[in-house]
Amino acid sequence: MAEGGVYNAAEMRVLIIDSDAAFVREAKKTLGERGVEAQIVEDGVAGMDQARAGRPDAIVLAVELGDRPQAGYSICNRIKKDDELKDIPLLLVSSLATEEIFEQHRRLKTRADRYLRKPVSMEAFLSTLEEMVPGLLATDAPNPEATRTARFAWTGLDLEELETTADPADEPLFADAPAPSGDDEDLNLDDLLVPFDGVEEREEPSKRPAPAPMATPALAAAAAAAPAPALATASAPQASLRPDPRLEKELESLRAERDELRRKLEVIIAERDEAQAARAAAEEKLRDASAAKEAAERKVEELRKLAQSAGALQERLEELREALSAREAEILRYRKRLEQIEQVRQRTQKALAVAGELLQSIRLEPER
Repeated sequence: MAEGGVYNAAEMRVLIIDSDAAFVREAKKTLGERGVEAQIVEDGVAGMDQARAGRPDAIVLAVELGDRPQAGYSICNRIKKDDELKDIPLLLVSSLATEEIFEQHRRLKTRADRYLRKPVSMEAFLSTLEEMVPGLLATDAPNPEATRTARFAWTGLDLEELETTADPADEPLFADAPAPSGDDEDLNLDDLLVPFDGVEEREEPSKRPAPAPMATPALAAAAAAAPAPALATASAPQASLRPDPRLEKELESLRAERDELRRKLEVIIAERDEAQAARAAAEEKLRDASAAKEAAERKVEELRKLAQSAGALQERLEELREALSAREAEILRYRKRLEQIEQVRQRTQKALAVAGELLQSIRLEPER
């Protein structure tokens, strides 16, 4: 809201650097409805020049500019390294970039403030801009009565009282204003007074002089007392020096060479930014590979320890097998010993049987 209550839709400005006609048209319309002026530039270098000249409140930069699908990264890098532009909030939009590419770009020092992937709804677009620049979007609509009052504040007159008491038959305040007619019932003070673009600060009611009578001579006197805007006098044009055709031609050649070098520099910067993004991706993969290698080494160490434990268990098993073999051999010896004892027992039994028979025969022989 500008001074004096006049709503100024151009107070906040957003610079859009994008060659996507559909997106630019919709974004400009949406921002205009919210009281924000959208400045459109299709070229990255021209956009930086416009940003330096106009100092916008925010920049919307597309990655894809014309036939160069990666040019926006280079422009973002240059903006964030520029001392005049690096503090301006920057929104990077793209229709080709993936979330992984944006995530890699966020790791750079010259990253953007916000990222959006197309197609994007205007609600998300406005919400992101509001996050970047709080208060960017206008929430109050123009007040016609306040605007009308501010337009005629320089006269020091009470408009409401003038409209209720003025005689339609009086002469107009200014000679070039249309004369009122009795048939025009809707004629008001806006039709009688010539609009004044320069709005001055109104005096306090206590300091403002009392309203003059409503007759036309009083109105004319009030108008005569009002300060008239100063007219600018045109100064005589200075005599211009006649340019040297050779110097002009050489200057054009130098400009063309400068533009060519600038384009080559943009290509080199874009390639460098792409290389940096690829390097960041490679470093990320290298970190992942290093982490996988460390995990594999830990697994190998665990397997080695398990192998050592298995070796110890194998040795213990061999010892147990040897002990079992020794026990089996001892059992075989005991078994053979038992067999021998059994044989001795059997022979002893036979011998006892023979001895018993002999003893029996000896006992029977005396009886005979």
